[in-house]
Amino acid sequence: MSTTIYNVHDKFFKETFLHKETVQSFLERYIPPEMASVLDLGTLQERPESFIGKDLKEYFSDKLYRVQLKTGKEDESIFVYILFEHKSYVHKNTAFQMLHYMVKIWEKQESQHEEFTVILPIVFYQGKEPWTAPMSMQEMIKTQVPEMKKLIPGSEYILFSLSALSQEEIQGEPLLKFYLRLLWEIQHGIDYKRLEEIYSILKETPSRDVSKDFNKALIIYLLHATEINKEDLQEFINKTPVKKEITMASLAQEWRQEGILEGERKGKKEGLWSGIETILEIKFGESGLKLMSKFLRIEDINILDKLRLSLKRTQTVDDVEVLLQKYLGPSLQAG
Repeated sequence: MSTTIYNVHDKFFKETFLHKETVQSFLERYIPPEMASVLDLGTLQERPESFIGKDLKEYFSDKLYRVQLKTGKEDESIFVYILFEHKSYVHKNTAFQMLHYMVKIWEKQESQHEEFTVILPIVFYQGKEPWTAPMSMQEMIKTQVPEMKKLIPGSEYILFSLSALSQEEIQGEPLLKFYLRLLWEIQHGIDYKRLEEIYSILKETPSRDVSKDFNKALIIYLLHATEINKEDLQEFINKTPVKKEITMASLAQEWRQEGILEGERKGKKEGLWSGIETILEIKFGESGLKLMSKFLRIEDINILDKLRLSLKRTQTVDDVEVLLQKYLGPSLQAG
């Protein structure tokens, strides 16, 4: 998964779970009732920390919250930690990853001289295949000796699996319901001409919650993480309130500018390659990215910079091929 695609999943997930009401609704409906019943969800507070290392950001996003318990004691609270799986397949070491992130949370508490807090760990899985990964380290580490099994950390995470739900079982406040319904429809082979109907779920959502940032994250998600064609996406934008805030032209201009600025800011071939890759992906999708291997063979920063600037004027993949031949000649262009 490219950095761009990771960012698409991450941004859409975080824009949805930005709102307290959305998270409250998710916890009320999709964790075991006996656990939800002891949480005072009105006290839910988001924490800004993320505990995922750069090497695993293409697999996961995370959100951390603190919430009081219904015990009558003001200072008795727990952490709720949601680990979102970007990949559509089962990650077999999720129990280990979850334990690792929980330890990092506790390490931060230790560094701040705080008492350790109970953590409610939740895995949000959007894949279609049934979840088969171990739910705890005790399931991962095999031993036939009972005395040894006691030495293995035993806490389990809670699994939210979208594929386990029917369409009728997808409920919640409008923003959550829309998000889950969209992922579910994509998982089951969505007819993109029905996007307007799905988007209508948001009619009951306060306008302040359906922000420009949310709509932008939605459009970029559809464009990069699904198989929607530009005609269906344009029709969706034209028929919904998204049109008031976002157009295909404005998005394309912004993405192109981001790619250009990235290359200019870094001033080295790595930055130029990154800028070129962004432009190719935004303008031509997978067909454009297939040409990236040819750009990666170019070491001359001046040539890369000229190519980057010239890419802005290309209209088709064939134009890019002609551009490569112009600057590189047939020998390097071949293959």
